[in-house]
Amino acid sequence: EPPRRDAGQASEARAAAAASLRLDGHCALPPVLYAEHDLALLEQGARRLKSLGWPPLFIFMFDAAWALLDSCWESMQALLGDDCALDPSVFCWIARSGAASAETAQGAGLNFGLPHRDFTYNQSVEPSSGEPLLLSVWLPLNAVSVDNGCMMVVPRQLDPHFCKRWAYAHMRPALPADEDGMTEVRFDLQSVRALSPLAPGSLVAWYGNVIHWGTSCAPSARPRVAVGFNFLRAGQRLQRGFPPLTREQARQQNLCDRLRIIARSLLVYSPWFDLDASLVHTRLFREHSEAVQRAGQAEAARE
Repeated sequence: EPPRRDAGQASEARAAAAASLRLDGHCALPPVLYAEHDLALLEQGARRLKSLGWPPLFIFMFDAAWALLDSCWESMQALLGDDCALDPSVFCWIARSGAASAETAQGAGLNFGLPHRDFTYNQSVEPSSGEPLLLSVWLPLNAVSVDNGCMMVVPRQLDPHFCKRWAYAHMRPALPADEDGMTEVRFDLQSVRALSPLAPGSLVAWYGNVIHWGTSCAPSARPRVAVGFNFLRAGQRLQRGFPPLTREQARQQNLCDRLRIIARSLLVYSPWFDLDASLVHTRLFREHSEAVQRAGQAEAARE
Protein backbone atom coordinates (compact mmCIF):
# COMPACT_ATOMS: atom_id res chain seq x y z
CA GLU A 1 0.00 0.00 0.00
CA PRO A 2 1.22 3.53 -0.70
CA PRO A 3 2.09 5.73 2.31
CA ARG A 4 -0.78 7.79 3.66
CA ARG A 5 -0.87 11.43 4.70
CA ASP A 6 -3.91 12.78 6.46
CA ALA A 7 -6.03 15.42 4.74
CA GLY A 8 -4.63 18.19 6.92
CA GLN A 9 -1.02 17.38 6.04
CA ALA A 10 -1.81 17.16 2.34
CA SER A 11 -3.68 20.48 2.43
CA GLU A 12 -0.82 22.23 4.22
CA ALA A 13 1.74 20.84 1.77
CA ARG A 14 -0.29 22.01 -1.22
CA ALA A 15 -0.85 25.47 0.28
CA ALA A 16 2.91 25.81 0.84
CA ALA A 17 3.54 24.62 -2.73
CA ALA A 18 1.09 27.20 -4.13
CA ALA A 19 2.84 29.98 -2.18
CA SER A 20 6.25 28.84 -3.44
CA LEU A 21 4.90 28.67 -6.98
CA ARG A 22 3.65 32.27 -6.84
CA LEU A 23 6.94 33.57 -5.41
CA ASP A 24 9.59 31.44 -7.09
CA GLY A 25 7.78 29.95 -10.09
CA HIS A 26 8.53 26.43 -8.87
CA CYS A 27 7.57 24.18 -5.99
CA ALA A 28 8.16 20.71 -4.57
CA LEU A 29 5.64 18.49 -2.81
CA PRO A 30 6.36 15.46 -0.60
CA PRO A 31 6.35 12.07 -2.32
CA VAL A 32 3.06 11.32 -4.02
CA LEU A 33 0.82 8.63 -2.55
CA TYR A 34 2.35 5.77 -4.44
CA ALA A 35 4.04 2.55 -3.42
CA GLU A 36 7.83 2.89 -3.13
CA HIS A 37 8.16 -0.67 -4.42
CA ASP A 38 6.47 0.34 -7.68
CA LEU A 39 8.73 3.39 -8.02
CA ALA A 40 11.72 1.05 -7.79
CA LEU A 41 10.20 -1.24 -10.44
CA LEU A 42 9.70 1.69 -12.80
CA GLU A 43 13.26 2.85 -12.19
CA GLN A 44 14.57 -0.63 -12.96
CA GLY A 45 12.39 -0.83 -16.06
CA ALA A 46 13.71 2.49 -17.39
CA ARG A 47 17.31 1.39 -16.87
CA ARG A 48 16.63 -1.95 -18.53
CA LEU A 49 15.07 -0.28 -21.57
CA LYS A 50 18.10 1.99 -21.89
CA SER A 51 20.48 -0.97 -21.63
CA LEU A 52 18.62 -2.63 -24.52
CA GLY A 53 18.88 0.47 -26.71
CA TRP A 54 15.30 1.67 -26.22
CA PRO A 55 14.35 5.16 -25.00
CA PRO A 56 13.34 4.83 -21.32
CA LEU A 57 10.16 6.70 -22.27
CA PHE A 58 8.70 3.31 -23.19
CA ILE A 59 8.00 2.63 -19.51
CA PHE A 60 4.76 4.50 -20.27
CA MET A 61 3.54 1.34 -21.95
CA PHE A 62 3.10 -0.08 -18.43
CA ASP A 63 0.16 0.39 -16.07
CA ALA A 64 2.46 1.41 -13.21
CA ALA A 65 3.66 4.55 -15.03
CA TRP A 66 0.08 5.70 -15.64
CA ALA A 67 -0.89 4.91 -12.05
CA LEU A 68 2.00 7.12 -10.91
CA LEU A 69 0.82 9.92 -13.19
CA ASP A 70 -2.72 9.52 -11.87
CA SER A 71 -1.49 9.91 -8.30
CA CYS A 72 -0.34 13.47 -9.15
CA TRP A 73 -3.80 14.65 -10.14
CA GLU A 74 -5.07 15.97 -6.79
CA SER A 75 -1.96 18.10 -6.35
CA MET A 76 -2.35 19.51 -9.85
CA GLN A 77 -6.00 20.29 -9.17
CA ALA A 78 -4.94 22.26 -6.10
CA LEU A 79 -2.52 24.31 -8.22
CA LEU A 80 -4.42 24.60 -11.52
CA GLY A 81 -8.08 24.07 -10.65
CA ASP A 82 -10.38 21.07 -10.51
CA ASP A 83 -10.79 20.87 -14.29
CA CYS A 84 -7.09 20.75 -15.11
CA ALA A 85 -6.01 18.30 -17.79
CA LEU A 86 -2.95 16.45 -19.04
CA ASP A 87 -1.18 17.36 -22.26
CA PRO A 88 -0.85 14.10 -24.25
CA SER A 89 2.94 13.96 -24.04
CA VAL A 90 5.21 12.30 -21.48
CA PHE A 91 8.91 11.62 -21.09
CA CYS A 92 11.52 9.78 -19.04
CA TRP A 93 15.13 10.83 -18.44
CA ILE A 94 18.19 9.12 -16.99
CA ALA A 95 20.99 11.50 -16.02
CA ARG A 96 24.08 11.04 -18.17
CA SER A 97 27.10 9.87 -16.19
CA GLY A 98 30.26 11.94 -16.38
CA ALA A 99 31.20 14.18 -19.28
CA ALA A 100 29.09 13.66 -22.39
CA SER A 101 30.95 12.13 -25.33
CA ALA A 102 30.07 12.80 -28.94
CA GLU A 103 28.39 9.39 -29.03
CA THR A 104 26.24 9.88 -25.93
CA ALA A 105 25.53 13.61 -25.99
CA GLN A 106 22.35 13.23 -28.02
CA GLY A 107 21.01 9.95 -26.67
CA ALA A 108 17.22 9.85 -26.31
CA GLY A 109 16.32 9.82 -22.63
CA LEU A 110 19.44 11.52 -21.29
CA ASN A 111 19.07 14.69 -19.24
CA PHE A 112 18.68 17.96 -21.15
CA GLY A 113 21.79 19.79 -19.96
CA LEU A 114 21.28 23.15 -21.66
CA PRO A 115 19.37 25.81 -19.66
CA HIS A 116 16.04 26.41 -21.40
CA ARG A 117 12.38 27.32 -21.06
CA ASP A 118 9.80 24.79 -22.19
CA PHE A 119 7.27 27.45 -23.18
CA THR A 120 6.93 31.21 -23.52
CA TYR A 121 5.51 33.56 -20.91
CA ASN A 122 2.37 34.00 -23.02
CA GLN A 123 1.77 30.25 -23.05
CA SER A 124 2.53 29.81 -19.37
CA VAL A 125 1.04 32.70 -17.40
CA GLU A 126 -2.37 34.35 -17.13
CA PRO A 127 -1.29 38.02 -17.40
CA SER A 128 -3.94 39.64 -15.21
CA SER A 129 -3.61 37.29 -12.25
CA GLY A 130 -0.10 35.90 -12.71
CA GLU A 131 -1.47 32.39 -12.15
CA PRO A 132 -0.01 29.50 -14.18
CA LEU A 133 -1.79 28.36 -17.33
CA LEU A 134 0.35 25.23 -17.40
CA LEU A 135 2.83 23.49 -15.16
CA SER A 136 5.74 21.27 -16.11
CA VAL A 137 5.90 18.34 -13.70
CA TRP A 138 9.08 16.39 -12.93
CA LEU A 139 9.04 13.34 -10.69
CA PRO A 140 12.17 11.36 -9.72
CA LEU A 141 11.88 7.59 -9.38
CA ASN A 142 14.93 7.35 -7.11
CA ALA A 143 16.51 9.70 -4.57
CA VAL A 144 18.03 12.88 -6.01
CA SER A 145 21.20 14.57 -4.77
CA VAL A 146 23.53 17.20 -6.20
CA ASP A 147 25.80 14.33 -7.28
CA ASN A 148 23.45 12.12 -9.29
CA GLY A 149 21.73 14.56 -11.66
CA CYS A 150 19.51 17.08 -9.89
CA MET A 151 17.37 19.71 -11.59
CA MET A 152 18.52 23.34 -11.61
CA VAL A 153 16.15 26.32 -11.86
CA VAL A 154 16.22 30.12 -11.92
CA PRO A 155 13.47 31.49 -9.62
CA ARG A 156 11.05 33.81 -11.36
CA GLN A 157 11.85 36.86 -9.19
CA LEU A 158 15.55 36.51 -10.09
CA ASP A 159 14.91 36.08 -13.82
CA PRO A 160 14.90 39.48 -15.58
CA HIS A 161 13.39 37.96 -18.74
CA PHE A 162 10.67 35.87 -17.08
CA CYS A 163 7.87 38.12 -18.41
CA LYS A 164 9.63 39.54 -21.46
CA ARG A 165 8.24 37.32 -24.20
CA TRP A 166 9.82 39.25 -27.06
CA ALA A 167 13.27 39.68 -25.54
CA TYR A 168 15.97 37.80 -27.44
CA ALA A 169 17.06 35.98 -24.29
CA HIS A 170 13.55 34.89 -23.31
CA MET A 171 13.61 31.67 -25.34
CA ARG A 172 17.42 31.69 -25.59
CA PRO A 173 18.59 31.75 -21.97
CA ALA A 174 21.62 29.74 -23.09
CA LEU A 175 23.23 28.88 -26.40
CA PRO A 176 24.74 25.47 -27.23
CA ALA A 177 28.43 24.95 -26.72
CA ASP A 178 30.72 26.25 -29.44
CA GLU A 179 33.72 24.46 -30.95
CA ASP A 180 35.68 25.14 -27.75
CA GLY A 181 32.97 23.61 -25.58
CA MET A 182 31.89 26.96 -24.14
CA THR A 183 28.17 27.48 -23.40
CA GLU A 184 26.89 31.07 -23.40
CA VAL A 185 24.31 31.86 -20.71
CA ARG A 186 22.08 34.94 -20.52
CA PHE A 187 21.10 34.95 -16.85
CA ASP A 188 22.88 35.56 -13.55
CA LEU A 189 24.51 32.33 -12.37
CA GLN A 190 24.22 33.56 -8.77
CA SER A 191 20.46 33.14 -9.13
CA VAL A 192 20.53 29.42 -9.85
CA ARG A 193 19.00 27.01 -7.32
CA ALA A 194 19.47 23.23 -7.10
CA LEU A 195 16.30 21.21 -6.50
CA SER A 196 17.98 18.78 -4.15
CA PRO A 197 17.79 16.64 -2.11
CA LEU A 198 14.55 14.96 -3.14
CA ALA A 199 13.03 11.67 -2.02
CA PRO A 200 11.79 9.17 -4.61
CA GLY A 201 8.31 10.14 -5.77
CA SER A 202 8.65 13.83 -4.90
CA LEU A 203 6.49 15.99 -7.12
CA VAL A 204 8.30 19.02 -8.56
CA ALA A 205 6.44 21.57 -10.68
CA TRP A 206 7.31 24.87 -12.32
CA TYR A 207 5.77 27.45 -14.62
CA GLY A 208 6.34 26.52 -18.24
CA ASN A 209 8.61 29.55 -18.76
CA VAL A 210 10.95 28.95 -15.81
CA ILE A 211 14.58 28.42 -16.85
CA HIS A 212 15.69 24.91 -15.89
CA TRP A 213 18.01 22.09 -16.86
CA GLY A 214 19.17 18.72 -15.64
CA THR A 215 22.74 18.12 -14.49
CA SER A 216 24.90 15.10 -15.25
CA CYS A 217 25.75 12.42 -12.72
CA ALA A 218 29.11 12.04 -11.00
CA PRO A 219 30.87 8.84 -12.11
CA SER A 220 30.72 7.47 -8.55
CA ALA A 221 26.94 8.01 -8.13
CA ARG A 222 23.88 6.13 -9.39
CA PRO A 223 22.18 8.30 -12.05
CA ARG A 224 18.73 9.54 -11.17
CA VAL A 225 15.74 8.50 -13.24
CA ALA A 226 12.77 10.85 -13.60
CA VAL A 227 9.51 11.11 -15.52
CA GLY A 228 7.81 14.28 -16.66
CA PHE A 229 4.57 15.63 -18.12
CA ASN A 230 2.60 18.88 -18.49
CA PHE A 231 -0.67 19.76 -16.79
CA LEU A 232 -2.91 22.52 -18.18
CA ARG A 233 -5.52 24.79 -16.69
CA ALA A 234 -9.02 24.22 -18.12
CA GLY A 235 -9.37 25.64 -21.63
CA GLN A 236 -5.63 25.56 -22.42
CA ARG A 237 -4.06 23.48 -25.14
CA LEU A 238 -0.58 22.79 -26.53
CA GLN A 239 -1.08 20.42 -29.48
CA ARG A 240 -3.46 20.93 -32.38
CA GLY A 241 -5.33 17.75 -33.23
CA PHE A 242 -4.70 16.25 -29.81
CA PRO A 243 -6.69 17.86 -26.99
CA PRO A 244 -5.60 17.46 -23.37
CA LEU A 245 -6.73 14.38 -21.48
CA THR A 246 -9.08 14.44 -18.53
CA ARG A 247 -8.25 12.20 -15.60
CA GLU A 248 -10.81 9.65 -16.71
CA GLN A 249 -9.45 9.66 -20.27
CA ALA A 250 -5.90 9.19 -18.98
CA ARG A 251 -7.07 6.21 -16.95
CA GLN A 252 -8.64 4.65 -20.04
CA GLN A 253 -5.57 4.75 -22.31
CA ASN A 254 -5.12 1.31 -23.86
CA LEU A 255 -1.84 -0.03 -25.25
CA CYS A 256 -2.40 1.50 -28.70
CA ASP A 257 -3.24 4.87 -27.14
CA ARG A 258 -0.11 4.72 -25.01
CA LEU A 259 2.03 3.87 -28.02
CA ARG A 260 0.66 6.85 -29.94
CA ILE A 261 1.46 9.15 -27.00
CA ILE A 262 5.00 7.75 -26.84
CA ALA A 263 5.47 8.33 -30.59
CA ARG A 264 4.15 11.88 -30.27
CA SER A 265 6.37 12.52 -27.25
CA LEU A 266 9.48 11.35 -29.09
CA LEU A 267 8.65 13.87 -31.82
CA VAL A 268 7.89 16.66 -29.34
CA TYR A 269 11.19 16.19 -27.52
CA SER A 270 13.26 15.29 -30.59
CA PRO A 271 15.09 18.67 -30.77
CA TRP A 272 17.06 17.39 -27.78
CA PHE A 273 18.37 14.19 -29.36
CA ASP A 274 19.08 12.47 -32.67
CA LEU A 275 15.89 10.77 -33.84
CA ASP A 276 16.41 8.27 -36.66
CA ALA A 277 15.28 4.83 -37.79
CA SER A 278 17.94 3.15 -35.67
CA LEU A 279 16.24 4.45 -32.53
CA VAL A 280 12.59 3.54 -33.18
CA HIS A 281 11.11 1.85 -36.24
CA THR A 282 9.63 4.35 -38.70
CA ARG A 283 6.33 2.43 -38.71
CA LEU A 284 5.63 3.87 -35.26
CA PHE A 285 5.75 7.42 -36.63
CA ARG A 286 3.85 6.56 -39.80
CA GLU A 287 0.97 5.22 -37.73
CA HIS A 288 1.20 8.28 -35.49
CA SER A 289 1.06 10.59 -38.53
CA GLU A 290 -2.04 8.82 -39.79
CA ALA A 291 -3.65 9.21 -36.36
CA VAL A 292 -2.80 12.93 -36.39
CA GLN A 293 -4.49 13.33 -39.77
CA ARG A 294 -7.62 11.52 -38.60
CA ALA A 295 -7.78 13.60 -35.42
CA GLY A 296 -7.34 16.83 -37.40
CA GLN A 297 -10.11 15.87 -39.82
CA ALA A 298 -12.44 15.02 -36.95
CA GLU A 299 -11.69 18.34 -35.26
CA ALA A 300 -12.27 20.27 -38.47
CA ALA A 301 -15.60 18.51 -38.94
CA ARG A 302 -16.70 19.53 -35.43
CA GLU A 303 -15.76 23.14 -36.11
